[in-house]
Amino acid sequence: MKHITTLAAVASVIGATLGMPVQAQETTKLKVASFLPESHHIVAHGTQVWMDAVTDSGAPVEFEFYPAQQAGKANQLLDLMTAGALDVVEIALGYYTDRFPLFGVVEMPGMYQDPCNGAQAIRSLASEGGVIYEGDIAPKGLHPLSFYVFPSYATISRQPIHGAEDFAGRKIRTAGGAMELEVSELGGVAVKMSSPEIMQSLSRGTIDGAMLTYLSSKQYELYRSAQYGTSGYSFGGAIVILMMTDRKYQTLSDEAKAAVDAAGVEAEQAYCSYAVEGNAEAMAFMKEQGVEIHEITEAEKAELDTKLASLADNWAAQLDQIGKPGAQALAEFRALLKSGE
Repeated sequence: MKHITTLAAVASVIGATLGMPVQAQETTKLKVASFLPESHHIVAHGTQVWMDAVTDSGAPVEFEFYPAQQAGKANQLLDLMTAGALDVVEIALGYYTDRFPLFGVVEMPGMYQDPCNGAQAIRSLASEGGVIYEGDIAPKGLHPLSFYVFPSYATISRQPIHGAEDFAGRKIRTAGGAMELEVSELGGVAVKMSSPEIMQSLSRGTIDGAMLTYLSSKQYELYRSAQYGTSGYSFGGAIVILMMTDRKYQTLSDEAKAAVDAAGVEAEQAYCSYAVEGNAEAMAFMKEQGVEIHEITEAEKAELDTKLASLADNWAAQLDQIGKPGAQALAEFRALLKSGE
C-alpha cells in the first residue's frame, strides 16, 4: 500500500496562478515495515494512523509499506533498518530485550493499568534527554516516532486464579523475560510460547493458563478452552516502537521532520485510546462467552505486590551492575505513572 502526497501538483498549480515558476520540494520515499498483518490492531490503530497523518499534513513524503513480514521477520527488522534496507520499522521489544534493556521496565508487574498512562511515561523517558533515550536509543543512533503500549497483562486459565497462592504448580504461558520470572516467583511453571500456540496448548491441557491481554485472548479464541480470567492487576506489559534511524531522520526536510514527529504522537494516542476501549470490549465479549473474570481484591493485590516486589528491584540492580541506569529508570517510571493517574 502506498500513501503519496501531491505537493508537487499543488505547487505547480500555485505557480501557474501566480504567474511565476515554483520549484517543487523533493519528495522523500520511506520504506516502512511491520511484522504484523494490516488487520492487526498495532498496524490498523497505530502505524497506519501514522502514515495517514503524515500524508494528510502535506509534507513531501511517500510511503512503501510492507506488512506481515514481507520485508523481514520481527527479529530482523531492526538490523535491516540500521543497514539502510528499510527506513521505518516496528520494533517489538520482546525480540530485543538484550539490545534495549531499559525498556524492560514496561514488563514489570504491578506498574500500569492504563496503557495511555504507560505510553505517556515511556515517551517522557525515551525522548531526548530521558534516561531510556540516553541509555538505549541515542547510543544506537535511533529516532523513535511512536510508542504503542499494550493493555496490561491479565491471566486467562482453565482453573480459577484469584491470588498468589493459585499459581502454585500451574503451568502458565509467558512470552519470556520478566513474565517468566514472575510466574516462577509465584510458584508456577513458566512455559514460553508464541501467542498462536496458546489455544491448542490450553485445549490439550499442556498449559493451565496464560498471561496476555484480553485483546489477544479474544483474537485467539481462548474462551473456547479457558473459563477463568483476572482483572484489576497488571501482570506486566509490552510495547512496540515505531522507529527510524537518526541518520535517515536528518536527511528529511524540516517540514517532513515536524510531520513524522507530530504524526508519531497522534498515532500513539490513537493506539492507546483503542487499547483501552478495545481491551474492555474484548473482556465483555469473553464474559458473554462464559468466562468468569475475577476482580483482584485489595488484599490479593497487596499479596501479589509483596511476592513480586523483589522482581523489579532485582531487574534494576542487575542493569546497574552492567552500567545501565536500571534503578533510575524504575524510579522515574513509577513516579511518572503516579503523577499521570
